[in-house]
Amino acid sequence: MNFDTYQGLAQAFVQAKRDLEKAQHELEVAAHVAATKERDYRLHRSLAFTRAVVQVGGRDSVAAREYEVDKEAADERYEAKLSEDLRVAALEKVRSCRAMFTAIQTLANAWREEIAFARGGGMD
Repeated sequence: MNFDTYQGLAQAFVQAKRDLEKAQHELEVAAHVAATKERDYRLHRSLAFTRAVVQVGGRDSVAAREYEVDKEAADERYEAKLSEDLRVAALEKVRSCRAMFTAIQTLANAWREEIAFARGGGMD
């Protein structure tokens, strides 16, 4: 990025705005996917509990039932965890883009004040 000219600074603003908008859209999509995957996982897990009947010594074992349910829902749990991690990564991208946008604004403000000072106007 070229911050030596108004045009360069304007281009940096436009690019930062585009990057931020893209990151926000990706975050919205990732949040929706994460919520859907989590819902699917919970549904699959609760249905697996209704099907799981594990007898140990003639009695139903809670630990054995949990194991069977976890084994049956492993793929859904993986998908839910992965989609949540991708949502967090998208959120970090939005934060990074916001920081870049703020940094460009800070540079523009400093540049404007420097020009005003050079013209003899000083700080407002």
